[in-house]
Amino acid sequence: MSDSTKLLITERRTKPRLLDGLANCVGPLDQDLKRRLRAVVENPTNATWEDTYAILLQPSVTLWMAVAHVDPTFPRKGPGSDARGRRNPWPTVPDQLTLVRAIRAAANGRVSLRRLLAPDGP
Repeated sequence: MSDSTKLLITERRTKPRLLDGLANCVGPLDQDLKRRLRAVVENPTNATWEDTYAILLQPSVTLWMAVAHVDPTFPRKGPGSDARGRRNPWPTVPDQLTLVRAIRAAANGRVSLRRLLAPDGP
């Protein structure tokens, strides 16, 4: 991870941080949700993405929706399950830059739900 990415996700109070300004339906994100979001930004793998894609960054915006907003090519359908009901892996996982851009967009209220929910997609 680059030094600039580390500065964005640390707990330092000297500059605005990446996870500042995020709140779900019950208020600001708690430490567990922030820890999970830091984990996916630091190490975007299928496991960390699976653990975070549904986190609400704003009352009606999940991390997955924010990623789809900044990357229109990102899958709009989940991975589904196999014949035995086991969850398949995600076909792709967003990279660090896409995750940072998505979280920033959500924090700044720039995720367009209208565009995401359009029948033809972004």
